[in-house]
Amino acid sequence: MTHKAARQPRVSILLAVHDARDVAARTVESILNQEYRDLELIVADCASRDYTATILQRYAERDIRVELLHLDDADVAAGRDAALAAAHGTFALFMDQGDWLASGCLDSLVAAAEESSAQLAIPAFSIDSTRSDGSRTSMVCAPASQVWGDAHSFRKDFGRLLADRLFLNTAGKLMRVSRLRDQHLRFSQANGDFDLMASYLRHVERVCVVQGPCCHVSASATGWCRGTGPGPLSYKQVERDYERVLSLYRSWGLIDDAESMEEVHRLHLSEVIRCIGEVAVDSHSLSPIERRRAVQGMIDAPSTRDSIEALRPQARDFGIMFAPIARRSAAACCMGARIQDIVERTLAPFTPARAACR
Repeated sequence: MTHKAARQPRVSILLAVHDARDVAARTVESILNQEYRDLELIVADCASRDYTATILQRYAERDIRVELLHLDDADVAAGRDAALAAAHGTFALFMDQGDWLASGCLDSLVAAAEESSAQLAIPAFSIDSTRSDGSRTSMVCAPASQVWGDAHSFRKDFGRLLADRLFLNTAGKLMRVSRLRDQHLRFSQANGDFDLMASYLRHVERVCVVQGPCCHVSASATGWCRGTGPGPLSYKQVERDYERVLSLYRSWGLIDDAESMEEVHRLHLSEVIRCIGEVAVDSHSLSPIERRRAVQGMIDAPSTRDSIEALRPQARDFGIMFAPIARRSAAACCMGARIQDIVERTLAPFTPARAACR
């Protein structure tokens, strides 16, 4: 660890990395070059075997705001916990290797959080992912700025925010360090990002969303929790996150609120369709029989049947995939996913970029 004089910055940015030599510099520089200066950057190097530690050490030596932790464990979840334990700030903002902040992101986020006394501040963000063929895609989430000042109004809107994919991960979100510690939240004990986020949200009252410069999130999967792997592995995480949402809604007394639950079902079915696509298009290690078996398991699951029944009036919103899922045809689902993939790849070059996240 690099020992430095104790500071009391407003924001602690917490970054855990492992073998990140190709992306670490961009992430760190996007933080240190922010106009907002009242910050510390605590980086946990999780047993990297490449030159990551050397790259990070250079930043720690030249900028007093950078604190470097060396861990013997490659588990980045444990690295996040270690970084949080070392934080001195009022706010915490978690990032992962490959993530980066657009210019002005931190300034606008902190200003909004302080003005509204928010316990959670969410920026616009872009999930930047790479397909198996090397092509890159971005999913931009940039809803209008809004403030919720009480638990009731936030919980009533939570389904819509969930469907807008604002809670895909913890990256880029401004949280209160005191709340994270008071609730004894640990990434190493959570079942993915969304599990920890749901625990943090359970008693949150004041939340704000900030439309402005993006936090760019590098994701290997665009599900409720990233980093779980494609196809069947990703689907298992989707199901765990879906159960976590139901648990949250039960605690809020909203499990029987049809309007709120509709948004939950919309996101769940969208994620099931994404997982079907990963199996049908990208899972080259699976045989055709294994692909159909994996897809059949997804569409036969009770959670999928519940979402299908709840969303029958909105079937058209799910394009060509709703009908084969509804009639439980794995072969038709695989064919539909391939057709959908071809259409998306064909249209991708003509999709305009979102200027808000430059």
